Amino acid sequence: MRDNDPIGRFAPKTSGEPETLDGGEAFVSLGKCGIICPKGAKALDIERAGNPVVSFQYVYLSVRSVFTPTEFKVVFVGMESWAVTVVGRNLRRLFDRLNDHCLRKLVQTDRDFGDDKDPVVTKIEVENVTPKEKG
Repeated sequence: MRDNDPIGRFAPKTSGEPETLDGGEAFVSLGKCGIICPKGAKALDIERAGNPVVSFQYVYLSVRSVFTPTEFKVVFVGMESWAVTVVGRNLRRLFDRLNDHCLRKLVQTDRDFGDDKDPVVTKIEVENVTPKEKG
């Protein structure tokens, strides 16, 4: 049964079914590196091999983010502050959709075997940058 398959629920469906997430919302697959929800997402899931999935609520996305062709960095600010640095290639589409609050899932790949035009994420760093209290 497809709904009970944790991996298959995000895989493209067959027999002409539209691609949807568990909640029925439409999505666009970015291959192995992520999922875009064109109508918007409430949170970003980050998947890195050997690590638990980490989620950040978009409501806490800071006012400033930085992009270069091979890396971008965003900060989520709440009771704790977390910097997320994404390294790879062809990252502009991911960066833009993240800032539009449409990037639902971001996945780090262990190798760069993607097509030359596809985004490839080779490293995701998640760092606690909460200011230390002076005292």
